[in-house]
Amino acid sequence: MPNPRNPKVRVLDVEEDTIDFEISNTDVSVANALRRVIIAETPTLCIDKVEFEDNTSSLLDEILAHRLGLIPIRSSERDMASFNWNHACDCYNYCDKCAVEFMLDVDFESEAEKRDHEDSDLPISITSKDLRSSDQSVFPAHFSNQMEERRAQEQGIVICQIGKGQRIKAKCVAIKGIGKEHAKWSPVSCAALKMEPIIKLDEDILNDFSTEEKRTLVDSCPTKVFEYDDNAGAIMIARSGDCIFCKECMYEGEDLRKKAEDNLAITVQHSNECFKFKLESTGALEPKQIVMDALEVLANKLKRIKHAASRLAMV
Repeated sequence: MPNPRNPKVRVLDVEEDTIDFEISNTDVSVANALRRVIIAETPTLCIDKVEFEDNTSSLLDEILAHRLGLIPIRSSERDMASFNWNHACDCYNYCDKCAVEFMLDVDFESEAEKRDHEDSDLPISITSKDLRSSDQSVFPAHFSNQMEERRAQEQGIVICQIGKGQRIKAKCVAIKGIGKEHAKWSPVSCAALKMEPIIKLDEDILNDFSTEEKRTLVDSCPTKVFEYDDNAGAIMIARSGDCIFCKECMYEGEDLRKKAEDNLAITVQHSNECFKFKLESTGALEPKQIVMDALEVLANKLKRIKHAASRLAMV
C-alpha cells in the first residue's frame, strides 16, 4: 500500500464524564470516521420495551416510555461485548444474555410515607433511582459526575411527578443498541472534532508594521491567540490551541498591507494530519471506554472492507 500510515492516539485530559485526546499521523477521513462511529455505532444499553400494568399519572404511556428510554443505563461489571444483540440472541423474547429488566412500581401514598413528605398537596418526583434492576451490576446513570450529583436538587433523573391517588407500575427491558438506530443509544452528548491549526508569522512583513498596527493585529483575534511582547516589540503565538479558524487576523492583515500583492503577515491553515477530539459521555459508558469501543468498531469495519476487497480481487 502506498504511503502507509500508523495513526497515534494521545490522551490529553480525562475526567469523570469527559475526555480530550489527539489523533496524529492520519487524515481527516479517518478522524471523521472515528467521530461518526463514536456518535452512531458504539453500542450501549437503553430501555427499549416498556409494559405498563398501571399508570394513573398525568402522562400518557407513550410519553413515559419515551422518557424511560432516554435514561442512560450503565454496567459496572459487564462490557458491551458480553451482551448479545437482542435480534440475534437464541432466546424467544429476551434473556439475561441480551437484556436487563427494570421494575418501576411507585404510588403517591407509599412514597410520601417513605420520604416523610410533609405537604400532601404537593406532587412527588419519580426519578431514575426508583427503577429496580434485575442485575445489580447494571443500573441507571443517575448523574454524569460527582459535582452534578452534589448540586442536584433531585435524587436522580426525573421521570415524572405523581400526586395524591396516582400510581405507576411498569416493567422495562433494556437491550443493546447503537445511535444509528435511535439517538438514545448514543454514548455521548457531545463529540467535537477540531483540526490542529498551523499559524505562521511572516517576520519580514511584521517588522515593517508600526507598534499600533501590531497591536491591532493582536486585538483582532477574538480568542486571544496572539500576544504583543513589549520588550521585543514583536507578536507572539501564545495559545495556538484556542484558534477557531475565524481568520479575523488574516482579514486585518489584508487591510494593513501596503500593496494588494503583498503577502499576509499572518496565515492560518488546517493541519492535514493532527486532530483533537473532545467527548462528553451521557453516563452510559466511561469516556475512555467509549474511545476504546469506537476504535474496535472502526477496526472491525476496516477488516471487513479489506476482506471484501481481497475477495473481489480474486474474481
